[in-house]
Amino acid sequence: KQHRSRISRERRSGEASPESGPEYASRLGAEGEEVLAAFLEEELAKKPVSLLHERRIPHSKANIDHIAVGPTGVFVIDAKNYYGRIEKHVEDWPLAESQERLYVGGRNRTKLVGGLRRQGEATIEALTDLGGDTVPVHTMLCFVNGQFTRMGLLTVEGTPIVSPRIAAIEVAKRGPLSPDRITQIAEHLEGKLRPYWRLT
Repeated sequence: KQHRSRISRERRSGEASPESGPEYASRLGAEGEEVLAAFLEEELAKKPVSLLHERRIPHSKANIDHIAVGPTGVFVIDAKNYYGRIEKHVEDWPLAESQERLYVGGRNRTKLVGGLRRQGEATIEALTDLGGDTVPVHTMLCFVNGQFTRMGLLTVEGTPIVSPRIAAIEVAKRGPLSPDRITQIAEHLEGKLRPYWRLT
């Protein structure tokens, strides 16, 4: 099933609001987050997974779009509502290590990976006083639109770049965490990472 937003339709058809400016970009991003939240809630409803949406990073104005706690650990998922071909470019430089770059619609979007990494670090920090064994924290950059150019899992700088369906599959994989432990972890994160109230 495909979830489509009003802004997504506007963007494809050229109707309504112009496709530029910070207000439009913010609105487009917010609808992408809503689309992904609805998809994950539906796809994972019968799985041993707990979901949290829109959580504030402590001591920051930034937020985490989605956190999913599944049998293999915690997944920090950043939703992006961009269009165009999603590709990895590898840049080779003489006397230097190769650099991986994420391109979407022909534009360099590698900075998104760095932003997601900070979200992962904040989630790890929130789990430091959780009792029991250490819980793995994974990050994923999820594009609700856009076209992937190859089969298989795409990674840039070690970060998976995924579609909503692949995100749901990864979160629901079998692992060592019991349903009770998953609930405990989710409740702990809910207390540590407060809701993020977006200004509209």
